[in-house]
Amino acid sequence: MKKRVWLFTLILASCFVSMIFNQSAVAADPIVIGVPTSLGFSEGKESLKAVQMAVDEINAAGGVKVGTERRPFKIESIDLRDAAPGVPVSEALLGLEKIILEKNQLRL
Repeated sequence: MKKRVWLFTLILASCFVSMIFNQSAVAADPIVIGVPTSLGFSEGKESLKAVQMAVDEINAAGGVKVGTERRPFKIESIDLRDAAPGVPVSEALLGLEKIILEKNQLRL
């Protein structure tokens, strides 16, 4: 009976410790991944879904280790409309510039 109490206490303590470490991954600043694509087309929608699926899986595992801390990923997307006929390249480049300038979450 004492072995079961000891085992239960050990499992409970390990669960508590793992919750503390998982909270640190959530509390850390996220790493932002920009996904500029044509969201009006199925290829663009599917590529965004693929990135989201990978990010969800990585974040569920606690994020990525950067130095001594674990950080989650965050996705920022923008519709470039570059696959649409008649859209000039300069407009697609303006979309890239927009996601860099407006969604920039760099903290120094």
